[in-house]
Amino acid sequence: MEYTETFSIADPLYEMGIFRTESGRDIYSEVFGGEEEFGRLYERLINSFEINRLNFLKQAGLLYLIFPSATHTRFAHALGCFILGTYAMENIWVKEDKTLIRLEQYLMKRQLREEFLIALLIHDIGHLPFSHYLEDNVIVKSVYGNHEKIGFDLLNKNSTLYKLLLKKADENNSETIVQIIDSLQSVDIKKILLLLEETNPDPPSQLVCGYLDLDRLDHYFRDSFFMGLKLASLNIKGFLNAIVIENEPDEPRFVIRSDGIPHILHLLFGREMLWQRAFDNDVNRAYQSMCLRALDNFLREDTEKKLHELPFMTEDMLISELFSCESSKKIMNLIFSRRPYKLMFKEQVNMTEKQIRSAFNEWLKKEADDPDDFLLFIPRNFNNPPNEWLLSNIPILEGKSLYDIHGDLIDYFNKQNMFRSKTIRIFAKDKKLAEAGSVSISKIFK
Repeated sequence: MEYTETFSIADPLYEMGIFRTESGRDIYSEVFGGEEEFGRLYERLINSFEINRLNFLKQAGLLYLIFPSATHTRFAHALGCFILGTYAMENIWVKEDKTLIRLEQYLMKRQLREEFLIALLIHDIGHLPFSHYLEDNVIVKSVYGNHEKIGFDLLNKNSTLYKLLLKKADENNSETIVQIIDSLQSVDIKKILLLLEETNPDPPSQLVCGYLDLDRLDHYFRDSFFMGLKLASLNIKGFLNAIVIENEPDEPRFVIRSDGIPHILHLLFGREMLWQRAFDNDVNRAYQSMCLRALDNFLREDTEKKLHELPFMTEDMLISELFSCESSKKIMNLIFSRRPYKLMFKEQVNMTEKQIRSAFNEWLKKEADDPDDFLLFIPRNFNNPPNEWLLSNIPILEGKSLYDIHGDLIDYFNKQNMFRSKTIRIFAKDKKLAEAGSVSISKIFK
């Protein structure tokens, strides 16, 4: 398959074109000095079926209904992670036997350089439409798990999902990522899968999807830029240059030089602003709950067939399907007209998720004429927030930890995470229903 046209993309965050310049040289050659085979590989990868689909998935779900410029795509994010990978290889240091070498040299010694960049480029191929919204759907969760699990299945030639992917790619005259990688003996897909494994303690894997991962660095950087929240003033290269990997045989670990502390604090404050102003915004949670209910209604009919199609859908395709389904159309009309459900109840609740759902459903039977009148939102990882990015006890090269230096701030960020994980919301279709139901629902959960 030939791609002869010039393919240049200028990313507004990093101010560099990538993959193919006007001179015909790809950016990988510009950065790393030649190696046309790999330049050709990345050109093929970004034209694969899986990565091309990311062009039609918004990075931030329906947040563009609140922040109109937040229409950036998963594709742009994937390219951003690739760029950050090249920055990391140039700026992160690895300490081996009292000698400092650049991350690129370290990866080359381990024959992981291409696999590292590819893992960053393809890490989001398992995302469903509407960002993370649909991962909270009970049926979707039971069949597919999260987007990481879907991504692994799309890279596993023995999975049912990969067989469906082959058919889709063939219909679109496209290649799959596995087909492209298999055509090159110099790249090992098993190494890529290991790098994408969240529980892998190996430092390169942690940079792809661990507690210091470049994925979330681009994610927060990019989202804040397009939402106008100004985290984009961060010195990315300065932050990366402060990271040192101590490559001890038994326990390799990350440490941060003291000059990296201001960059970390900047990131943590920016991340908290994004959560408070955007991701955990009441209106965003209302839209998320509406999407989930529309999908629930849609999946009630011909569930198996619709579930098979979901991992290959773009947002436009799913929106069209939801509008064509009578039981989800009413909610989609409200989303289309930017009329989110009204917040009726928001509190921290000391109950199990099962108890909350049971109590809400019992209340719904008594109070609602239509089950779509009220929507319950329970956070992912309810009452058990995961270890958040950069909030682990990161050691500082000079012998202290980040917590030793800024314990009060770290406690504040962790407290905010816990507060969000314990807070449920209940939304009503309109203001009148919200006023009518607020008193009785408060008695159940307070």
